[in-house]
Amino acid sequence: MLVLSIDVKDLKRFIEYMRSNSFNVVEDVHSVLEDSSELLVMYVFDERNSLSAIFLIHYIDSHYASIVDLPQEADDMVLLRSLLDANRSGDFWRAPVEPILAVIFNENILRVINRYSDEYHPKSIKYVNTYLSISKNANLLKSLIDSFISMAKDISRSRKIDSYG
Repeated sequence: MLVLSIDVKDLKRFIEYMRSNSFNVVEDVHSVLEDSSELLVMYVFDERNSLSAIFLIHYIDSHYASIVDLPQEADDMVLLRSLLDANRSGDFWRAPVEPILAVIFNENILRVINRYSDEYHPKSIKYVNTYLSISKNANLLKSLIDSFISMAKDISRSRKIDSYG
């Protein structure tokens, strides 16, 4: 088991990249935080359906942009419409606001991860900068490292997740 951080700027593109390299990517536990950023646990399986990695991702997306761009006097209906419009947009993006925390179980995935590089989605950089300048949660994953590693060890020992799908 290896623990590392991965610098990813375009989460949607990263997931597509992993899938294009024969990995099955499963988005699991997800939470929207008080500051409208999101936390996601993602499992990555190899072509034999064995668990290769677990990722913990702290990100913002087009929903965050919709909320930030609302006028202060916006009511609940305006907020809801804005969030639904973000879903319908053909240009939906997701951008990590700190490096992805990864627990690696299979060294084959390392070669794939090490070859990956990207840039921010053109619409996301403004909101990433906004988020990083105002949020107290900008370094959230650092506070979760021990719990995340403990969870990964438990999964590895118990084989709670050795295949998916």
